[in-house]
Amino acid sequence: NLKEIIIPSSVSIIESHAFEGCSKLTKITFEDPSSLEKIDSYAFKGCLSLTEICIPSSVTKIGEYNFQKCISLEKVLFLSPIKEIGYSEFLECSKLTQIKIPSSCVSINSFSFCKCSSLESIEIPSSVKHIYESAFDECSSLKNIEFQSPSSLVYIGKSAFYKCASLTQICFPSSLAEIDENAFKECNSLKKISIHCQIDKN
Repeated sequence: NLKEIIIPSSVSIIESHAFEGCSKLTKITFEDPSSLEKIDSYAFKGCLSLTEICIPSSVTKIGEYNFQKCISLEKVLFLSPIKEIGYSEFLECSKLTQIKIPSSCVSINSFSFCKCSSLESIEIPSSVKHIYESAFDECSSLKNIEFQSPSSLVYIGKSAFYKCASLTQICFPSSLAEIDENAFKECNSLKKISIHCQIDKN
């Protein structure tokens, strides 16, 4: 029946599965200044009523599956200098519409935003080098993908944008070296592709 939680400034780690399945949890507040350094895997998985979260700047590592099936989550704000978006981090967050990937991020891991069916736009920071398998798979409302310049992106993984049915155009940055198989399969509205790079694989 937990509806709200305040994380004290003394807490440095949220352990795995800490709040998993707290289906009525709507609000998470981090006391300022926060000492939180790590959010371990599955920490908030299945928090069905959570609508938004702000990750404090003290956090340097976030595990996997942390917000999977948070079906009411609409807004995520990263103040933290994380290096990667974890495996299946926001899988099936079907109401997610607002997220800004931090400029420190190097990798968007597999299934990170898979089935985020309300996400319409995403900006990929210039720091990102790899977008891995099925990262945006079945983001059916995704219309706009913007790569910040100068981009460091070298790799788009297998099925990374599979079934992004609303995507109409994309412009690949000059840094891109490899697009893996089925990366844009069944993107049935895709009409325009601009390629400013030499592709090793398609």
